Amino acid sequence: MAEDCGKLVNPLIVDGQVHGNSTTANTVLLGLVETDHDKEWVEANREKLVKLYPVRRLGQAGDVVPMVALLVSPKSGWITDQTLSISGDFSMV
Repeated sequence: MAEDCGKLVNPLIVDGQVHGNSTTANTVLLGLVETDHDKEWVEANREKLVKLYPVRRLGQAGDVVPMVALLVSPKSGWITDQTLSISGDFSMV
């Protein structure tokens, strides 16, 4: 599930296609989340990567899953057209 979280869809485009049928559309922006993909590269660059994040660690699937689970649950029916950053306060600015 966490690997799929990085796929971005513009909520405004989706909203225009589903407006009026109770479908919500949100975007989740991720920082670097550790997965089995590129594990060797992450380990080789961990010290440099961690310094980019104010929380001084990389993300874990457990950091992302609760928010995504909320967004796909009936409890989030009033949350729509939002961009949520789950990034350890990483910013490219």
